[in-house]
Amino acid sequence: MYELKRYFYSCRIEPPYPYWSVFCDGNELIVPISTLMQDNINILFDMLLNSFQNTTVTLNSEYLLMMRVNDQAIISRIYDKNRDDYDIVIEKSRKHFLSVEYTHPEMSSRIVLDLDPSLYLVGNEVFTAGFVQRCLEYQSENYVFDDNYVLDIMDSKIKMLTLKKGEYIIIGKTEYEKRV
Repeated sequence: MYELKRYFYSCRIEPPYPYWSVFCDGNELIVPISTLMQDNINILFDMLLNSFQNTTVTLNSEYLLMMRVNDQAIISRIYDKNRDDYDIVIEKSRKHFLSVEYTHPEMSSRIVLDLDPSLYLVGNEVFTAGFVQRCLEYQSENYVFDDNYVLDIMDSKIKMLTLKKGEYIIIGKTEYEKRV
């Protein structure tokens, strides 16, 4: 059924597997995970990163690894070959965004990006260029994607935030941090 839906939909759809991981680098490599237990998430995440690092020529400036670990949690981390502290803790954030709109100078209308509530985990890295591209690929409106995009975000305190390529957010327990 999944393959049939993929054939008829004009956009990507989430894989039907209960657990999965995906590397986003302009193309997606979806890896179904057969079993996953809460106590081996860090081990599995490290194994996936090592496998990715050992089998991929890293030509792009950014790679994003996303992993669904249960019905209520999706982990999102930027791959960095110099980083070794990918400690994963499944802890829900109390910080949510009320709206996220994608704009581009070559587009006449905005696109609302709906975030899966499972992404609001402490430590998740969201709105990187790869993350934004993936969000666009999973919605059905036409879009232009390059370095000139802008995200207009309204947080739960009605505070407006603007992000451009190269900027992203790390979600915290009650706040978020903008990074460059």
